[in-house]
Amino acid sequence: MKNRTTLRFLCLLLALICLAGCAAPPIQQPETTETSSSLPSEPTAGTEATEPTETLPPEIVVSSFGELSALASGDTLVNGDTVHLTEDMEITEEIVLKVPVTLIVESDVVSTCPIVFDTDEAGTVQIRGAQEGVDIRFDTPNCHVLWENAPYSSEEQAAELMNVRSFNGVDLREKYGLGGTGQRKIRSFAVDVGQSAPLVWQIEGNTAHLAVTYLTADSVLKSAAVQITMDDGTVVTESMDLTEGDRLYALKDASGEERVYKIITQRITYNLPVFYIEIEGGQEVTSKEYYLSATLRIDTGTAVDSFPGMDTTEMLIRGRGHYSWRFDKTPYKLRFEKKTSVMGMNASKNWVLLANYVDRSLIQNHVAMEMGKVMTNIDYHSNQYPVDVFVNGSYRGVYTFGEQLEAKKERLNLVESYTEVDTDYLLELGGTDEEDVKGRDYFHAGTLRFAAIKHPDSEKLTQEQLDYLMDYVQTADDAVRTLTDYEQYIDVDSLIDWVIIHEMTYNLDCCFRRSCYLIKEKGGKLKMGPIWDFDLAFGSFFRYQSEDWATVGESGGYVGVTWMNYLKEDEAFMTRFRARWNEIKEPLMNRAVSAVDRMGALVQPSAEMNFQVWPLLGQSVPSQPASHMKYDTYEKMVQRLKSFLWERYNWLDQELN
Repeated sequence: MKNRTTLRFLCLLLALICLAGCAAPPIQQPETTETSSSLPSEPTAGTEATEPTETLPPEIVVSSFGELSALASGDTLVNGDTVHLTEDMEITEEIVLKVPVTLIVESDVVSTCPIVFDTDEAGTVQIRGAQEGVDIRFDTPNCHVLWENAPYSSEEQAAELMNVRSFNGVDLREKYGLGGTGQRKIRSFAVDVGQSAPLVWQIEGNTAHLAVTYLTADSVLKSAAVQITMDDGTVVTESMDLTEGDRLYALKDASGEERVYKIITQRITYNLPVFYIEIEGGQEVTSKEYYLSATLRIDTGTAVDSFPGMDTTEMLIRGRGHYSWRFDKTPYKLRFEKKTSVMGMNASKNWVLLANYVDRSLIQNHVAMEMGKVMTNIDYHSNQYPVDVFVNGSYRGVYTFGEQLEAKKERLNLVESYTEVDTDYLLELGGTDEEDVKGRDYFHAGTLRFAAIKHPDSEKLTQEQLDYLMDYVQTADDAVRTLTDYEQYIDVDSLIDWVIIHEMTYNLDCCFRRSCYLIKEKGGKLKMGPIWDFDLAFGSFFRYQSEDWATVGESGGYVGVTWMNYLKEDEAFMTRFRARWNEIKEPLMNRAVSAVDRMGALVQPSAEMNFQVWPLLGQSVPSQPASHMKYDTYEKMVQRLKSFLWERYNWLDQELN
């Protein structure tokens, strides 16, 4: 190297002598001897003053990728050279620079492969003018790097990606403990995770990134046997805790020098918010009555829709649901000690995670609530959104997270009084529990069966209040059955909106049967709503009839005789019903199809994980039509949902018009 440098200097000197011999004699300047106390000489008249300039190595001008590749693979570059890229080029193969040099990027350079500085020599590497699209990497443990407009978001990120002595004047090795002069390097990892999906490793600079799929539980990662292969072919096996987080791992070479790596474990997340629930003692939820202590953390970093995340927060968890509780994929109720906003929704204590076990599109509840927003005569609609859920480090699938339907200021804003007879009441048809007492907790009123009092607390109501409520509902039912002045007791506009959405979704379960809510406001009429529970709607129940009214039942049928059995025969009611349908049918259908298309696409990557945990596609599922077994992919299931909506829309439009 020293001989080559001397030769280059002699050649340069000879060229300058030759040039001087051919040129005209220069204007002579008086010779000066520069000392620390000397002043610059006065300029000769008619000439400009010149300042002393630093002698720099000549620039090596590179105008194409081919020239750069030849320069890097040759032996002409020496420590301290300057390489100047003056023309636009694309780096299509990895460029490895084996000595510290200054790299000036004046042109537009696009990197499909990196430029790599890889040397053990001591020196300074300078990068000037490189734009964001230039991929430059460093394995230069004895070099100081000076980089204008470096693309790193922080010093720590630079330490993770660059093995350097210092970076822009900061000793990264001392500050972050990464990198080093050790000659041994990690080339690959392998981890035995049993039957779960293989782990994906990526090594970049001083960092080994481990990407963990949803299918690998934390229990597998806690004491993983990791096979580490070095660049010299050596293989060692280490026991590591690879659960989410960062850890340092030091490699020593034969001379005892270290190279320190940071191992970063992260789950591969998709388009949905991710809920991480940890239950105290690793317990499982087995009861709908008793809460367990737990914590919740929400990661929204890769969620397509913008939601605030949540740091680890204490809460309680128990089971919930009626029909859905019998399945292995358990629905949950979450309760916080104080009112808490989750995913930007109004702060409240109580929240739900719906399991979507029989809904293999995984989005029916979300789509129904989106459709409900068009039904402006129904006062309240719960916000519900699909999320990925982990419990105790194990993936449990795609759930629907939403607001608990309850009489609270932030939700159903109903008055609570135990003295006024005419106050706000919330009823749920079919909402009774085993311990409920007839005449106190629920009642029957003609066609309305098992009307459970959900608000106020039925045990605190006076007998006068109970009598008033039951008499009012009975009178309203009588008026409908006789088609006599029913408008005095029922908000017909809310009833029409409620019927339209239940007909469009063919939601038999909620057709005056269960999960059917009515509100009696103080001084007001009975209103229908809010809407709830669409797991078995949209043609996903084996009782679906394509050319049939869902809200019109029959004595002894799954849906018994309802208000619609009578109102459908009332010309005045059907005229209003038809007018409202024609008013909202297009925005309603547009909202429905848009919700299916958009959310189906967002959920799809998570659905692939969900159906590996719960292999239900193409299988027989309780309450589902046997014909649904042909929908053996998630894409087919989403398309089925959209086809159902168009089929139902066309039938209802023809029926009414």
